[in-house]
Amino acid sequence: MNTLVMNTSAEPHIERASVPEWSNELAPYRERLLQSEKMSAAGHLLAGIVHELNNPLTTILGFSELLLRDGKLDSDRLEKIHAEAERSVRIIQNVLRLARTDNSGYEIIDVNDSIRRTVELVEYQIRLNRIDLNLSLSGRSPKVLAQAGELTQVFLNVVTNAIQAISGMRASGEIRISSALIGDSVRISITDDGPGVDETDIQRVFELFFTTKETGTGLGLSLSRKIIRENGGDMWVSSTKSCGATFTIQLPAVADTPCAEEESSSDESGMKALSRSVLIVDDEDHITELVESVLQGCGYRTDRLNEGAPAIELLKKKEYDILICDLHMPGTNGRDLIEWVRSNRTDIRVLLLSGDVARAETREFVRTCGAHFLPKPFSISELTKAVQRLSS
Repeated sequence: MNTLVMNTSAEPHIERASVPEWSNELAPYRERLLQSEKMSAAGHLLAGIVHELNNPLTTILGFSELLLRDGKLDSDRLEKIHAEAERSVRIIQNVLRLARTDNSGYEIIDVNDSIRRTVELVEYQIRLNRIDLNLSLSGRSPKVLAQAGELTQVFLNVVTNAIQAISGMRASGEIRISSALIGDSVRISITDDGPGVDETDIQRVFELFFTTKETGTGLGLSLSRKIIRENGGDMWVSSTKSCGATFTIQLPAVADTPCAEEESSSDESGMKALSRSVLIVDDEDHITELVESVLQGCGYRTDRLNEGAPAIELLKKKEYDILICDLHMPGTNGRDLIEWVRSNRTDIRVLLLSGDVARAETREFVRTCGAHFLPKPFSISELTKAVQRLSS
């Protein structure tokens, strides 16, 4: 298979190099190798992720203690707590998006958003290695059709390589990431000012199992280019001794389409309860209290329980329009409860809550049982919109 390689001269030209590609024998192992590389990346990021979570959690704990101690409301401190909680949610969501094991299908992805999420994952490593990060992202919000986790994996592989290239030669450096719409394509460039790629290695960087690192697997860049090509694009590298390396990714652009969430601009204030009744079941009492408080404020009639078995007994005696339940509970769990409802109370609409969004079996159960799904953690706005969709 031919691959695009650029030489290291000041005026680069396109050369052709024969590089070993993924054989038919390796094709069945593609998903397993990709997941292995994802978990390896997550392992390398773990210390930084813990550090990045500990910072907002320290703020949340500290300011909440001050509010409790002083015994009075302080809107400025409450805003800080809320902002740091949202920051924690973003960190967790980024990790889950990377670690998901299921094939979630193709979706329209904002490339700039995917780049920013990748940067958030490596923010600690960038600061630790005193690297300046410069983003030059297209103001036109270019979009592509891809799988979110796989695109994040590609960006993460390249950015991580750039960090390692810089930190391996000096105590500081610079990484530049740009995105641009060029005709009907989106082009992403990731440039570092590290040592560059050696002339003898540049034709092999995408070769399966090729690595110059003592602890490398040789999978990252090969998998990355395979993912990009499977999405109708291509990926190549250029390098000079004085300017480091530039990895360029090009993908077909897709037209922007209105999002269903954007089309429905209503929030909790516009939610119509229509005298509907809701049964809330979660083994975490604070969560049932939160959900009940929000829904009662919108005019819903509610009951809440912490176990699945009593919920079934209550469902035999009372009429409910909506069931909101957690998936993982001791004893009679959410799966058991929903299956009972589907067999005995087919008129009830179900909203499933779960923080277990990375496992393929969770998403498969949601698809097969016909329930609506709201991943934890969720905001009040997300909760009210989800219940409103069930009520409409």
